[in-house]
Amino acid sequence: MCGIAGLVGVNDKSRIAAIVHFMRHRGPDDSGILEFDNAVLGMSRLAILDLSPSGHQPMVSHCKRYVIVYNGECYNFQEIRSKLEAQGEVFASQSDTEVVLQAYVRWGEACLQMMNGMFAFAIWDTQEETLFAARDHIGIKPFYYSQQDGNFVFASEIKALLQGGISAETDPAAVFQYFTFGYIQQPLTILKNAKALPPGHSLSYRNKQLSIKKYWQISASHKNISFEDAALELRERLRTAVKLQMISDRPLGLFLSSGLDSASVLAAMKMNGVSTKTFSIGFEENLYTKNESHEAAELARFFESDHTGVTLQANDVIDQLPDYFKSLDQPSVDGLNTFLVSKYAAQSMTVALSGLGGDELFAGYSRHSLLLWKSQHQNLQWLSQMAIPGAAVRLPQKLANWWWKGRAYGESSDFLMNYTLSRTLTFPSYHGLLKLNGADILKDYTEVFANLGVLSATDTTLDKILKLEAYTFMSSNLLRDMDPTSMAHSLEVRFPLLDKNMMEFAFSLPDNFKVDVSKKSRPRGEGSASYKESGAKKILLHAMQPFLPVGFAEKKKNGFKLPINFWLRQMGAGKLKEFIFDQRGVWSAFVDDKKALQLYNDFVTNPTTDPALWKLFSYIGTMSSLLGKK
Repeated sequence: MCGIAGLVGVNDKSRIAAIVHFMRHRGPDDSGILEFDNAVLGMSRLAILDLSPSGHQPMVSHCKRYVIVYNGECYNFQEIRSKLEAQGEVFASQSDTEVVLQAYVRWGEACLQMMNGMFAFAIWDTQEETLFAARDHIGIKPFYYSQQDGNFVFASEIKALLQGGISAETDPAAVFQYFTFGYIQQPLTILKNAKALPPGHSLSYRNKQLSIKKYWQISASHKNISFEDAALELRERLRTAVKLQMISDRPLGLFLSSGLDSASVLAAMKMNGVSTKTFSIGFEENLYTKNESHEAAELARFFESDHTGVTLQANDVIDQLPDYFKSLDQPSVDGLNTFLVSKYAAQSMTVALSGLGGDELFAGYSRHSLLLWKSQHQNLQWLSQMAIPGAAVRLPQKLANWWWKGRAYGESSDFLMNYTLSRTLTFPSYHGLLKLNGADILKDYTEVFANLGVLSATDTTLDKILKLEAYTFMSSNLLRDMDPTSMAHSLEVRFPLLDKNMMEFAFSLPDNFKVDVSKKSRPRGEGSASYKESGAKKILLHAMQPFLPVGFAEKKKNGFKLPINFWLRQMGAGKLKEFIFDQRGVWSAFVDDKKALQLYNDFVTNPTTDPALWKLFSYIGTMSSLLGKK
């Protein structure tokens, strides 16, 4: 895994050198810069495949015309290499970088259709003076860019772009999104002059003209297959994906929770005859995570993995918050767990597999079943229409929250309205803070979801739910946070359930293979039922159950919940107030001062599980670090 950078339009080695130096945590093993008449490319390398100097980047093609900087892994590179060798190609290294470069030389952008992996790369054509870049199918690896002063600059991190001299002006639309969802939807970033190349897209830049093209997106064309045959094929596809993603010349392990997804990955590793390291984390003050850590250890014993479990106390976490905020380059309410687990896992491994993706592919969240149920039971539509956003943010906070949740409880005949309401349950407590006008929030975000361009007229309701989850919450939040928080510790994280072939197969399955589509009663919330009772991820459970411990299907499914508010209180009211109000300059343009003070006072005097203060706290910490305020 690496950090890549480039500048087109001017030869300014010092700017790229500053970016590469800043990203050395992403690639402590090697670095390089190449200059051309009208461009500069640079990279910092974390060597995973072919640790020899022959894997050095930037890498020049055999014909000397093309130069690549590449971040990621192409898991099927051996297959592509064999095709190239059959056409006479001879390779100088064992790296996938050389294969990707020569595949582009041979087949151009069509090579993307062959690639299965997680990657972001850029290739400079020295003859045509054209930059070609691409990002993997679901956006596991990042690619940020900026057009400014007639030049084009790109990097693996937004903070690195700032090192390259782009403007640090904050984007109000991105702030609005953050305080709505807890993350920023791609292609927006927190900076007005920086954009993210969307997942499954490529770009071409020549003569100051930028062109962006979609080369892959999720398709949901259901195949005619029996449930048993589908379960067998799913198991085999997961086994194959895990086998491909275990290829590494560095120590490899697995992030292990007590849930079905990571347990399935561990089972697939065992099916491949591999005994591996596993790692989990828990928190002393949180009974659930302590229990999950214990259950993860039990799973590890069942699979005979070399397991390490770490239990942290409040002060352990509080002391690491500055480094956590430094690792992020956009504000997020997620990511802290990944930062912590990556820090301790990196002491014994360089590559870690993760079970992320099972919920989004196989309908694992309770809101999926609820949204599906709502589409079939629309007897409470008046509730979904009772509270306009502009009124909600002017009510006292508690009343506004109840009012908004009442609206979300209702069923709308408009699917996108239902989906938007499900993603804005705590809308009033956040938007009451903002100076921005939130009156059109539902219309705005219904349009955002529609304009992603991923929904089809032939999609079922569940297809639509899972597509939106994959391209919004998973890609723009979970995966986006996973990269910087793990790479801060020079740890590469891989996701077998998000293998391109796995995703395509999952979306080809009928709805009732994933979840009960004909529930008569309103589905219960997270953690209220076992996997078997809820019917969540039905086919994944059925496929892997023969390899899991007896009684696993009776285990309740829970999300991994951090005791954030407990930790904030452990800081002490004085330090907490100082952190927030001594840094007014970071948030004063967007957040109402009186509302922020009210939020702080309410938090200190009344115990609450509302994450509103953490959202403000995280915004302050991340933006202070990003803008160099502290």
